[in-house]
Amino acid sequence: MPSQQPKKHAEAWRSRREEYLRASGRQSDLVKESLEREPSTASWAVIAGGRPSRLVKPNLSAGLFLMKKVGS
Repeated sequence: MPSQQPKKHAEAWRSRREEYLRASGRQSDLVKESLEREPSTASWAVIAGGRPSRLVKPNLSAGLFLMKKVGS
């Protein structure tokens, strides 16, 4: 059937693409392409830090944020 050929081709391409992304460690691309679920952020803590600003009116949104995984 001619209609089955493009579907098989697309499935084969998607499978090869997934293998490539996994082998190269590109987790963000796997999530973007819906090949893997986004990791849960429930077990992460955000610790604000960085150097104090010398500006008269410091920008509270700027700074260093350390992401630390809590538990297992």
